[in-house]
Amino acid sequence: MEQHREELKAKKPDTDFDKEVHKCCSYTVNVIKINRYRHKKDRISEWMEADRVRQEKIDNAEPPENVLCDKCHSPTKVIEKTLHDAYNKTARVSFMFECLKCQKRQIFYEDGSPWDYEKPQCKRCHIELQTKYKKKGEVLTITTFCPNCDFKEVDILDSKKSREEQQKKEERKQKLFQEYREEFCLNEEEGPKAVANLDGIVALVKEWKEQEKKEKDPIYQKAKQLKQVKLNQLKELVTKSVAKEGYIDLEFGKPDMG
Repeated sequence: MEQHREELKAKKPDTDFDKEVHKCCSYTVNVIKINRYRHKKDRISEWMEADRVRQEKIDNAEPPENVLCDKCHSPTKVIEKTLHDAYNKTARVSFMFECLKCQKRQIFYEDGSPWDYEKPQCKRCHIELQTKYKKKGEVLTITTFCPNCDFKEVDILDSKKSREEQQKKEERKQKLFQEYREEFCLNEEEGPKAVANLDGIVALVKEWKEQEKKEKDPIYQKAKQLKQVKLNQLKELVTKSVAKEGYIDLEFGKPDMG
């Protein structure tokens, strides 16, 4: 970018580089903006339909029956329902069951298959890692360790900090949206006009290209050189031609439609 700035400054010192870049980018952004408005209603309809399908998927999913605790064989209850791969065609619903006696939890999909969870193994010893949880206020500390060696990983999840960061991101997002909405979003009054103008430009460019293609066509060039004659000129040419064959006093009149 800076190289182009210096090159333009050397060739055209009076040209504002940033202004020219903004102008070039504006053309591209405007085309994107117009095409997004063109497909706005269709896109919203697609999103709404996809949301409806996902909602129906999770609403209509039924948990497997007669799930017993795998530790004490006591009855369980469903405490959570989750939609996995929500934006894929392979979306599945899982149910978390909690034992009514010992509170041990299990997860099964709606078809009764168990949750596919591969427990991590130690990279050194290749044995199953163990996990400890410690919660203090809104801070959850997860310690994953190997019972056979000194391998250990500690993850700290601060819910309050994460919530505050998410809130700041959302506030910034809303601020930018309100600040640039008018510049980057077309309303119902400007949108149709912008679409019509863009279509007009596209049609004009297409016409220019077709004309340019014709100009390069030898047959078209020969056709352009053909002499265009009026009716009187045509009569004169035909009269001279047929006179050579012995026909004279040729007359042009209206045909008898009888």
